[in-house]
Amino acid sequence: MFAFTIPLYAVQDDNDSLLEALQYLKEQPDGSVLSWWDEGGWIQAYADKPTYLDSVAGQNEHRVELLSKIYAEKNSSKVNEFLEEYDIKYVLVSKDLMWKTYAMGLPQYMEYSFTKDYEAGNFPVKQFDNIHVMMKGDYYQSFMVSENDLIAIQHTYFLGETYEYEGYDMFVGGGVYVYPDTSKLIFINEQLDNTFLTSLLFEKGNGFDVDINYENEGTFLYKVDCSCLRHEV
Repeated sequence: MFAFTIPLYAVQDDNDSLLEALQYLKEQPDGSVLSWWDEGGWIQAYADKPTYLDSVAGQNEHRVELLSKIYAEKNSSKVNEFLEEYDIKYVLVSKDLMWKTYAMGLPQYMEYSFTKDYEAGNFPVKQFDNIHVMMKGDYYQSFMVSENDLIAIQHTYFLGETYEYEGYDMFVGGGVYVYPDTSKLIFINEQLDNTFLTSLLFEKGNGFDVDINYENEGTFLYKVDCSCLRHEV
């Protein structure tokens, strides 16, 4: 472990939720942690865990590039190969990572705020600027306004469920994640939809071999399901 001291107030004032997650992580069994580079130093200093990347020793460009590709990966087997190769036991994700995709060479997530409620064909609809979410009983369908036409969006993610568009010839790839309180939603570009990063941020790791271990208002901590890797790490 490097000889480096970070004053407690430095991370507390900046991000209380990260500090709380690190305190929890420190109490967990030893294991290497996967995170974006700017959290690596905090993990090492406060959780006393080794990391794939860190912000103290300097960025390893090859590892940053490789992690960017893994975040954008849709194949769980390839993600598992990476986790096994680097002996990763935990994955820590700050929720503000969604705004850093530009640094990974990926499209940005787009946030839309709730605009109004209305009805269409006796079905309630929630409008979020130019995106509309229709509720058909226990089924949800999202649309995007384009040149005065409503075009279906492929996936709608709400309350832990995934809803596939149906009944429309025209649709746009990607999806929308609707916050539980329906105050806003996130539009997920087709390139980001069904990826490891999107699953970590919005789907509690669904579709990949990680289990949510801890969560607070700003941070997710996942435990890698080693039994699903080729060899237990």
